[in-house]
Amino acid sequence: MSESDATELDSTARSNIGEGAESAGGGLGQPPPRPIRPNVACAGWCFPPSGAPSIPSRTPEPKERTGPKLRWTAREVEALAAAEDRLRAKRCRNINLQLHQEFPDRTLEAIKGKRRLPRYRAVHGRSRVR
Repeated sequence: MSESDATELDSTARSNIGEGAESAGGGLGQPPPRPIRPNVACAGWCFPPSGAPSIPSRTPEPKERTGPKLRWTAREVEALAAAEDRLRAKRCRNINLQLHQEFPDRTLEAIKGKRRLPRYRAVHGRSRVR
């Protein structure tokens, strides 16, 4: 670049300082940028308001039951232990599934959870429950 070209570029830059964006060109020999029209339809695009979360939130899973949590009564625990003893005497496999068939009002997870409790094991003499 020659010295005269540098002087010409410098004078062009000085003349653009302080002028509005409409009169300032887009650079050397380029037309000025087109103004943005805010009324233009965006071809069906919708943008969330500025307060919207950027990550979608998960909807909660539907509940199977809406009432209070069912508690085990002492009679049910005794019946569960008796059924378990009977199934162990038969050398049954899948004791949890067999117990679930005998106690259809209780979920399989509830039966497994009850049998895992140390209090249940201590009272009913179970040292290991699979």
